[in-house]
Amino acid sequence: MGPPVLRSVDVDLALSGLRPVDPATEGTYEAWAIGSDGVIRSAGRFVLPPDGRVTVRSPIENPEHFMLTVEPPGDVDEQPSPHKLLGGRFSGATAQLDV
Repeated sequence: MGPPVLRSVDVDLALSGLRPVDPATEGTYEAWAIGSDGVIRSAGRFVLPPDGRVTVRSPIENPEHFMLTVEPPGDVDEQPSPHKLLGGRFSGATAQLDV
């Protein structure tokens, strides 16, 4: 048997109350998916569009939790920064994110 196959899924975000950040001076938003095993994987970085709607790709097929951080300029590691903005637990296909 080979290694397990990871299936990714789209996660649609409707964000309100967040302001755009300057990638050069403040960093970028990054979405994180957290599996039932506690492993945290990046679902992608993004620039906040004016309508607050973003689709990211979770590398975990059925994430249990979701988190949004601001990653500092030049950050290249695969771990979330301590600047956690929002987080929440999935209930079915939906997660309500809180500060």
